[in-house]
Amino acid sequence: MLTASDRGRQRWLSGYVDQLVSRDVSMTGSVRDPVRLRRYLQAVPASAAGSSAMKTLAANAGIDLHTATAYDALLEGLLVTEPLAAGPQTDSTA
Repeated sequence: MLTASDRGRQRWLSGYVDQLVSRDVSMTGSVRDPVRLRRYLQAVPASAAGSSAMKTLAANAGIDLHTATAYDALLEGLLVTEPLAAGPQTDSTA
């Protein structure tokens, strides 16, 4: 059961995503399909828990690989996502 604070959080997050895919993206000069960008944005955290390849991420969002790569760069440019190194970093000099 959702509490009032849970519903408020959901409304805030939904409003943030609406603003991101409609207003913020257009301010970058990019013309993107807000429905497909929203699907991609929803697929990102689902794949963040594992080491999902971009191809899998694109398939989960229902978009082609070229579009997924463009959306990835767009979200990084808007500081919504940040690339992380895969796996633990090791120091080869040790």
